[in-house]
Amino acid sequence: MKRTFILAWIGVVLPVLALPAPGASRVDFTLADNVLTVTTDRYEVVWQNGSMVGLKTFLPKPTEVTVAGRPMNVEQLPNGLASLHGVDREVVKRLHHPWGSFKLDERFPAQHPPTAESKVEYKTIPNGARLTYRGLKDDPEALLTQELEVDKVTGDLVIRQYGRSSNPGVFGLGFSLLNLRPDLVFDTAYFGGQRWDPDYAKNVTVSLATGSVFWGADLIVGEIPSGGCFVVRAEDPRMEPKMFRRYNDGSTMALNFQANGIPPYEGNKEVSICTWKFNTYGGSWMDAAKPFKDWMVKTFNLVPRSQRSSKWVDDIALVCPTYVTEPLLKEMSEIVDLKKALFMNWGWLKDFNRRVPEYLPADPEAAKKSAALAHRYGARVGMYTSLALVDVKAHPTIMKDYDLDFYYRAPADDKPTEAKGWLIHVHPGSQKWREFYAGKMDMLHREFGLDYLYQDVTGCAIGSSGLVEGRTFNEGVIACEAAIRQKSPQVALGGEYWTQLNAVQEDFGITGYLAWGGEDHKEFITRPHQPHPLLSYLFADYCIHWPHQTTIREKTRFHRSQNIEEVVGAIPVWSTTPDDRTSEARVVLERSRLWADGFRPYFPKKWEKGVVSYMRNPAGRVVKYDRPEASTFCYESKAKGDELRYARVTETSSLSLPTPVSIDGWLGYGDKGPIGLNPKSWYSVFPGAPKNLPVRITGLSDGVFIRGIRQNEKYCLVELEGTDKGTVCWELQQADMSLLSGATRAPARKGKTEVSLPGALVFAAVDPAEATINEPFALGEWDCVVVSEGHVLRAGTIDRHARFVFEGGSFDGYQVFPPAGGKGSEISLDNLVKLPADPKLGLNFKMGRFGGSGEGVHFVVRVNGMEIWRQFSESKRGWTDATVPLADHAGQTLVLSLAVDCGNVGYHLSNDQAIWGEVKVVKHE
Repeated sequence: MKRTFILAWIGVVLPVLALPAPGASRVDFTLADNVLTVTTDRYEVVWQNGSMVGLKTFLPKPTEVTVAGRPMNVEQLPNGLASLHGVDREVVKRLHHPWGSFKLDERFPAQHPPTAESKVEYKTIPNGARLTYRGLKDDPEALLTQELEVDKVTGDLVIRQYGRSSNPGVFGLGFSLLNLRPDLVFDTAYFGGQRWDPDYAKNVTVSLATGSVFWGADLIVGEIPSGGCFVVRAEDPRMEPKMFRRYNDGSTMALNFQANGIPPYEGNKEVSICTWKFNTYGGSWMDAAKPFKDWMVKTFNLVPRSQRSSKWVDDIALVCPTYVTEPLLKEMSEIVDLKKALFMNWGWLKDFNRRVPEYLPADPEAAKKSAALAHRYGARVGMYTSLALVDVKAHPTIMKDYDLDFYYRAPADDKPTEAKGWLIHVHPGSQKWREFYAGKMDMLHREFGLDYLYQDVTGCAIGSSGLVEGRTFNEGVIACEAAIRQKSPQVALGGEYWTQLNAVQEDFGITGYLAWGGEDHKEFITRPHQPHPLLSYLFADYCIHWPHQTTIREKTRFHRSQNIEEVVGAIPVWSTTPDDRTSEARVVLERSRLWADGFRPYFPKKWEKGVVSYMRNPAGRVVKYDRPEASTFCYESKAKGDELRYARVTETSSLSLPTPVSIDGWLGYGDKGPIGLNPKSWYSVFPGAPKNLPVRITGLSDGVFIRGIRQNEKYCLVELEGTDKGTVCWELQQADMSLLSGATRAPARKGKTEVSLPGALVFAAVDPAEATINEPFALGEWDCVVVSEGHVLRAGTIDRHARFVFEGGSFDGYQVFPPAGGKGSEISLDNLVKLPADPKLGLNFKMGRFGGSGEGVHFVVRVNGMEIWRQFSESKRGWTDATVPLADHAGQTLVLSLAVDCGNVGYHLSNDQAIWGEVKVVKHE
């Protein structure tokens, strides 16, 4: 049987600029053999058994979006009515875990989709049709009603669902877009915004919970290779729990959308949750995302952060996660206008979260003075709090006193029946709690001068915690933060994660994307073209991303993080010492200068090829991040052409740009720019020709790379990497510098040298220090430097030279303290040394440690930059004797380095003081 009705809308006149795309002027609903076809001038949708099984778009041109033959069926994904009845509860939990994947042949026993045996009732409704399916899979008495309506203004296909069963336990509703082409690219709300190409997660079904770091907003955009896109989005003001799945068998893809109701589910026999909308567009992904943004702004009355009562926060250009002291402020004032700096003290509470929600600093007077000091310099101060964490051991009646209830993640979790442990995650929906907590935050603002209050665990509702006084967990968060703003209008707010929940009231959403998953996942989400600005487009006017644990001192991790941060428009974070001028630190400062000049995320209608993000300031200046391949070039667009601000370069051995550029501490430059780069490493590049080079490496044979450089006015060490042998061309540019050949200094001013690889070239302007057997080195006369991956970052300091007497030992020694960063990030004592020509030569020393709580350090010995010895030293008080063989280097003039790093953890510096005691060359058997 075939039924058709046509809707024609005539005479509606709308301003062209008011719409992201024209609506649907003609709609045709046709039912044949229980298959509904919806045709508009935007798309043709085929709907069968409660899901979309066919899709054709007419924008910008007619294009099939699904594969021929419709190979998939609704049972391959969690479709239809979801119920706990008769199902192993543990299976339901597993299938609703917030982050995971399934095998392609996974079965979903809790789901009851319509099947070919279901009875289908069809009824026309205004602008659409109602389909009622009676008798669902494994539940003959169940019913699923779906209303499909075309919005005559936007052309949206509006999907509303209702489900009912005679059995209790009903908890959700799901539908899918099946049979999608395998070459589609999806712009997702995953991990801050990600682009999923067809090769991602092949042969599995990815399953994610919305509303957290895993999935930050209720939409997905599908991009069609020939042009145009489509979107599926939820309009859900309560932000109830949802699951998203993407199926990919290599030849067909599918998207599944499941909305779950509010627990408890055990007595539920019916469910109706949110409205879903589908549409196609002939333009970019922004056209598809804009209706969701407009809905979000209207529904939650979003106020841009620049217009809030706490609008000072929009001027912040650099976040400094550290405790405020006057010396720190004076040093930081040299690199940033402190009126644009926010200092965040994470560890201000005694024992961190103990006794919350008292929120009394470990030293109240010191906390007040610290904030007052920051304000005197013009800076702002923030501290850690949480509206959803309580210490029930310190406050055993607090949950009863304030009508609190447990947080949990239904249907993945059962509701807790009792508190386990002392720190409890709670649902913040009660009025008593809201009034109490807002008053507590106002006290922190008034008494301690806090400008910014971070609210931990706000964006973590990756399931449902039920209702408290009629509010969902997310509604409780929004109401609580609104109460804080009402009492303390000048206070800025932030929270955990970066989602549509955070965007409603918070100025910052904080997420450490590299804290999640294994190394493979971290590598995946930070690939150059993996991050996508979807969430920045949605949220940036209201809530800026604040990257937690931006690791300036760990080069590879830093650049991976920047691959995300540049795309999503994250606020720069200064996670190092004020005097750090490493290349990575310079990148952060350059980004901070852009923010200080008013640059914010910008979304032009047309994007240049290869550009991954834009920024613009109120004066109309535009900055773009050009990422043609793996490297990123930050350009400011000017009338005379693009002007480089900085670049981050990898996967190339040389760089050629129209204007001169330089790499800090680099010596390899050809006629067109830097050479000798290791394609596996990262380099930060800045405009301007290199200055004051003692030596210039002008050419290298294929396969030869510069691994590290240590240079000063006395000598220059160039570490080389490769296999077998290679040639290096060089020129001397410092008058007294010369190439060391063996133990002598060659007179030539330029040359071509063959080198065994890996190897090194050493150039010297002074005679070496001659080592004498059994005579300790005067390490105080050596160069103390901070080194990362073979490159000198800055000068270091010897903390103390003294005779150290403890644990039965008495040794003349030099105490140093390593930097953060782990292996390869070192405090190093270096010198140009001529070793005795003794075939039994060794280097002897005492490793001294003071002990205390800590993760230990590594003592490292290097010759011409090459590691020849390493030993871990645990944080235990005492001395350890060591002798390193040097027979292979006897009689040579070389750069000897004594280094210490902070151990295996990389960022734990507690009690990492280390002593080099009585270092000397000896005869070694």
